Amino acid sequence: MSKHYIRLNENNSIIKGVSTDFENPLETDICINEEGGRHFELNGNINPSLTDMKGCHLYRYTGREVVETTEEERTIELALSPKEVQSDPVAEYMIDLDYRLSKLELGV
Repeated sequence: MSKHYIRLNENNSIIKGVSTDFENPLETDICINEEGGRHFELNGNINPSLTDMKGCHLYRYTGREVVETTEEERTIELALSPKEVQSDPVAEYMIDLDYRLSKLELGV
């Protein structure tokens, strides 16, 4: 059995998931599952994406549990984030394609 940890930013958004089978957690990481599988799992999803295509965080930690961010929270985060010069549509497509293929391989 592996332990699963989450790493937070200053807004309690989850920025990284760690499984002890692959990486040692930092002292500041929070254990959310002491009897997990080999791969990091969050809310029933194995190795989930922690941000959307715009870079907004999809999960946050309330101090007791992991919850999904709301569309309103992501909209606010996007409005407060520094603006990029211009996105590369080909790079975005490749990231999205990689994400979808990973989900197919995992049977999700």
